[in-house]
Amino acid sequence: VSLENNVPITFEEITDGSNGFYRPLDNTIHIAKGRSAEQTLSTIIHEMAHSDLHNVDALLSNMELLSVSTKELQAESVAYVVSKYLGLDTSNKSFGYLASWSEDKETLKDLKAQLNIVQKEASSLIKRIDEKMQKYQMIEKEVIEKTPDKKPKNAFYERLDKARTNEKISTNSFFDQHKIEKSS
Repeated sequence: VSLENNVPITFEEITDGSNGFYRPLDNTIHIAKGRSAEQTLSTIIHEMAHSDLHNVDALLSNMELLSVSTKELQAESVAYVVSKYLGLDTSNKSFGYLASWSEDKETLKDLKAQLNIVQKEASSLIKRIDEKMQKYQMIEKEVIEKTPDKKPKNAFYERLDKARTNEKISTNSFFDQHKIEKSS
C-alpha cells in the first residue's frame, strides 16, 4: 500500500441510499452529498480502504476471488478502526453494517487472515493521515506564530463542507490541506 494513492473523490447526489462507493474500473471514490461531516469522513475512510485493498491491481494479484461480503467486512472494519482512532464513534452504523455482511460463513472462514488485512490497512491509513496532519499542524503553528492575535478557523470542517457541495478532490490533497481533531 503506497502512502500516496491520489484516488479522485467526487461528492455527488447518490440516489440508491448509500453514503458512497468505490469504482475499481476507473479507480474513483464517490461520496454522497448532504451527509454529516462525521458520516462523510467515515465513508471516505471506508472507500479509501476499498481503493487500497480492492483496486484492479490488488484484485488481480490476489489468487482467490474475494466475495462482496469479504470486501465490505474488510473496508468497514478498517473504517471503524481508523474512525475510532480519529475520535469518531461509528459503532452505531458499523456494527449493524458488519453484522449484515457477516452472515456469509465463507467470509468468516479465515478470520485471522481477515483481521491481519484489516490491521495492516488500518495502520497504513492511520500513518498516512498522521503524516498529513503533522504537516498541517506545522503550517498552522507557523501561521499562529506570525499572527498571534488571529484565531485560526477550523479549516478541516470548512474544507469538508465545501467539498461536500460538489468539489472533486483527491484523497492525497484532502488530507494534505486539513486537520482532523482527535478527541482525547
